[in-house]
This record gives sequence, structure tokens and C-alpha cells, in this order.
Amino acid sequence: MNKAFSLVHALLMLVAFIGVVIYIFGIREGYIVLGAGAVAMFFVRLFAHAKTDDKTERRQILILTMGSVFLMVAVYIMYQSKRYWVIPLLADALVELYISFRMKR
Repeated sequence: MNKAFSLVHALLMLVAFIGVVIYIFGIREGYIVLGAGAVAMFFVRLFAHAKTDDKTERRQILILTMGSVFLMVAVYIMYQSKRYWVIPLLADALVELYISFRMKR
């Protein structure tokens, strides 16, 4: 993956993080910020998946795309004001951690 993808990915993760922090501090609309970051991240990862030809990298990006789906599930749970929104967020964090050790440098 190139540096532009990494930069965009990091910025979108920051947007998602800000959405979670806003929600934790009691502002219910934080799920909107998290949702914007999650949906944008989903499409950026789909674009990166379609752009690469390396089979291993494609598989890793597909796994990251599933992590974005976990974030979108967390947004839906936040929208419903349920308390278990942390579970899909944790699943995404574990996927991100796994892939960060598996990706080529």
C-alpha cells in the first residue's frame, strides 16, 4: 500500500476515534461522526482492494473491510442507544491489530 492510502486511513481512524470519544462524553450524536468515518473507511478500503494485484494484500484489505463493517454495526447499536456497542468496536480493534502485524512494510 502506498503512503497516500496510509494517510487517508489514519485520518479516517482519527475521525472514528473522535466520534467514539464524543459519544462517551455523553453527546449522543457522536455516532454520526463515527458513522461518517466508518462509511468513508469502508469505501476507501474497497477502493484499495480493487486497486492492488497482490493476492496476500487483497486478502488483508478484505479483512480490514470487514473491520469497517464492525464499525458500522457499532454505529447502528449506538443509534439504538444500547450499551453493548463496545463489542463490535472491540472486534474492529482486534482486526486492526492483527492486520497491523501481518501487513508488509
